Amino acid sequence: MRVPPSLLRRRIVTTINGKEHIWQKKMGFNIWTSEKKSEDNKITEQFKVVKQTVQRELRRAYWKYVGDIVTPQENDSQHSRMKRFWTYIKHKRTDNKGIAPMQQNGLLPSEPTEQANILNKQFQSAFSEKQNYTKQEFEDKCQMEGNYHTAPEINITCPGVLKLLQTLNPNKAAGPDNIPVLKELAPEREIPPD
Repeated sequence: MRVPPSLLRRRIVTTINGKEHIWQKKMGFNIWTSEKKSEDNKITEQFKVVKQTVQRELRRAYWKYVGDIVTPQENDSQHSRMKRFWTYIKHKRTDNKGIAPMQQNGLLPSEPTEQANILNKQFQSAFSEKQNYTKQEFEDKCQMEGNYHTAPEINITCPGVLKLLQTLNPNKAAGPDNIPVLKELAPEREIPPD
């Protein structure tokens, strides 16, 4: 669990420094040699308590940070709130598999021409050859019936367009599509008749 540096308040930093101080007491002045280890149970218990406190405070700070991202703030816009959320989700992703090595018959080719040939065969196997079918052959292959119903005629009316414009949610719009302007000016906007 990585806590962003901005969350490390003075109290947490002081507790971490205290933990380091007790650790040095426990291990002796030189923490790289185990010769000067302190066998004092009091220092060991004190270290355990401080370690648990630091862990608890770091977890509390981390979950407060996550809560601030997920819970909407009053002064945040919808865009910045969602951007912070998806940035957090993107950074939590751990899968980084890369491209698997190309194999042919269980062997890894070392020459670039061999690798190119394997890749070429892979792409060719993904596509079938072009075939011309008659309408009947196509319907038989796709198991489609020949009789289809035509779609009903779509009637677009001015009151219908006005209703749709007034019920638009500008917070769901992406990009510079001027939806707030369309929504506000919908009654004044003249739609030419057919």
